[in-house]
Amino acid sequence: DPTGFDLYAARQAPSWHHLFGTTDQGSDIFSQVVLGARRSLLLGAAAGALATVLAATLGILAAYSGGVVDEVINFLTNVFLVIPAIPLLVVISGFSKNRSTSTMVIVLAAVLWAFEARILRGQALSLKNRDFVQAARSSGESTRRIVFAELMPNMISRIAAGFVLV
Repeated sequence: DPTGFDLYAARQAPSWHHLFGTTDQGSDIFSQVVLGARRSLLLGAAAGALATVLAATLGILAAYSGGVVDEVINFLTNVFLVIPAIPLLVVISGFSKNRSTSTMVIVLAAVLWAFEARILRGQALSLKNRDFVQAARSSGESTRRIVFAELMPNMISRIAAGFVLV
């Protein structure tokens, strides 16, 4: 129990029974770390997933579409690349009435997508002129289908690596 205490077990060194030892009140430090890590891991995984979806969609769409769409997404990417995530999160939390985990997830995802979008755009540019994409384009497939059914599955390993990076 991370909140329970046992004064007989106070200040014990790490052992098989208490992996990180105990506090002054005899609470198990390992169970406190596990309890505290749940929210952080949830926040990180949710922000990473949202940022990865956003980065993959925008990066691949920019590379495939080209032209004005590419220029607008590249401008947005450049803007978001220079925004520091943690200070922005502190400022938004200070002014926000809703300081929930979902607010932190949205702010972190909104800031962290840009680097991965730039990488995925570069990879999508190399895949853009391959035969399978040209065949899909010549058969009249929509941009949405080409991006999500042709390009994205061929980049899934890079997208997964990007999720871990974010």
